Formats: sequence, C-alpha cells, structure tokens
Amino acid sequence: MSGAGETSCPIFTKPMRFDPGLGAVDWDSLWTLLLSLLVIVLTAAIPLLLTCLHVLRIARNTPGDADSCSGCFVFGKRLVNGSIDDEYRLRLKRAMQLIHEQPECLVLLLGGATSAGAPSEAESGLLYLQQHGLPEQYNIRLEEQSQNTLDNLQNARQMLQREQIDQVILISSRYHLARCRLIANSLNIEHVLCAAEPVLTINAAILWKLLIEAAYIHWFVVGKNWARLTGNQRMLGRVT
Repeated sequence: MSGAGETSCPIFTKPMRFDPGLGAVDWDSLWTLLLSLLVIVLTAAIPLLLTCLHVLRIARNTPGDADSCSGCFVFGKRLVNGSIDDEYRLRLKRAMQLIHEQPECLVLLLGGATSAGAPSEAESGLLYLQQHGLPEQYNIRLEEQSQNTLDNLQNARQMLQREQIDQVILISSRYHLARCRLIANSLNIEHVLCAAEPVLTINAAILWKLLIEAAYIHWFVVGKNWARLTGNQRMLGRVT
C-alpha cells in the first residue's frame, strides 16, 4: 500500500490486525441454543416462520449499492479447501466496486482462519482483491480473529471507536443481511446494508440458507431476552 493525499481516512502501509483475546466458548451459548429450540417447540415454530419471512423480506429488498460512507465492513465466509467460494467472491466484487467509487472509504475485511494452517478469510479476501484490479492506493484493514458474525461486528466496533466513524456499509450475501442488521443494531453500530448479489435468486439452497439464518436470529433474540430477564451481565456484555 502506498501513501495517499488528503483523505478522510489515512492509508496504512500494511493491514492493521486486531487481537481481542477471544476466549473459549462457555456454557451460555449451549444453554441459550437449547432454550431457543424449546421455544420453537412450544410455539409450534410460529416465531421461527415469522422470522423466515423477515429474513426473506430483507434479502429481497436490500439494494446492491449504498450512499457515500467513511467505513465499510465486508463479511468473510468459510474457505473451501483454502479458497474463497462464489458467495464470498460476490461480496468482494461488491467491495471492489465501492473502493473504485469511494476510494477514501476505509474498508475492513472480516473473518479469521476456520481451519488449522489455512489463511484467514480476511487475508484471502485481500489477496483476491489484489489479483483482480485493486487500485494502487487503497484503504483496507483486516480483522482476522473472529469466527462468526457476532465476533466480526464486536471486533470491527473497536475500529469504529478508534477511527471515530459514525456509519458503515455492511456488505454480505442477501440471505445473511438480516442477521448482520440485527447484531449491528444490538451493538449500536450505525449502518446501511448493501447486498453482494444484484437480485435474490430463489432456489432450494437459498431457501435452506434463509431458514438457517432465521434459526440463528431466533437463537440470538431468545438468548438476549433471557440475559435481560435474568440480569446476566456477562451474556449481555457479549451482545450489546
């Protein structure tokens, strides 16, 4: 990376890497998952189905572009045999479009390594951008410690606080956007959504992914409400 002139965000000589010291998974996640499953059974899955409709609505209606912002988060995706897949590639292409349109925007690639010895999702994303027309001057940082969407946004929030960025663009696949919005709102991150794909294509695989996302959202909401009900500050500290 090389230096830039007058920009709203500085250009760094190398990507900044976060080290938030993530700990081992505790029993809170397992307990709230079981609680979420119990709620689904007791309510005949009606809240889950309503959540599916919410996920579908956001997936269909989110635009594939965004107004000018000083920050952008690009969600990574688990690598396949050490390589990015088509969904992650679309997210990166959307990010590349934004980089060309808004070169002063600070872009944060999110995602750690999901298997031993493999590169991080963020590092693989940067390599793809460098191989596919990334401008000589760019403003990109990597967040390489996270393993899921909640971790992504918790760690990215540290960057927002350091850089005093008020609002960011969240780029991800359409089926994933509802969960991104929910967690960003819970963490008080001002944001706008930007879909990687031009339109939502409905097929069996996408319908399954929408259902999985609805289950994740239901789990998050049940867990957060349980933490509030019981006054569990440890759990609340992870989701707010």
